[in-house]
Amino acid sequence: MEFIRRNTDYALRALAFMGKRPQGDIHLVSEVARETDVPENFLRKISQKLYRAGILNSHRGPKGGFSLAKEPESVTVLEVMEALQGPVVVNRCFLSRETCPNFADCDLRRNLVGVQQSMLELFDEVTVARLATEISRGR
Repeated sequence: MEFIRRNTDYALRALAFMGKRPQGDIHLVSEVARETDVPENFLRKISQKLYRAGILNSHRGPKGGFSLAKEPESVTVLEVMEALQGPVVVNRCFLSRETCPNFADCDLRRNLVGVQQSMLELFDEVTVARLATEISRGR
């Protein structure tokens, strides 16, 4: 089982790369793909999703590309995961009463609520800025 899927891994690598550069720099997808060892076509699709989620800005034209829409300190792993994967949950019963007929009296859900909350908090604590710093240090 994986919590961070391949597309999210690629997105985090690309965002960390962009986060190491001055805010506002425009990055060609081909450059980011080459520097992060991410397939270019896949990164184009990922970048569009990140743009729709408000994480990236899109710039058209011959000098076009993508730039961070927010400061790297304010973009979290959780935000990226949710933009690409949808809600992050231990079990789909955490999504809503509609997805689980036993929602109200489910002992499993009641016992896993703490795990769910801890997981979300951990993913929400790690930012693109932190990833960029740690990648720069060679970790």
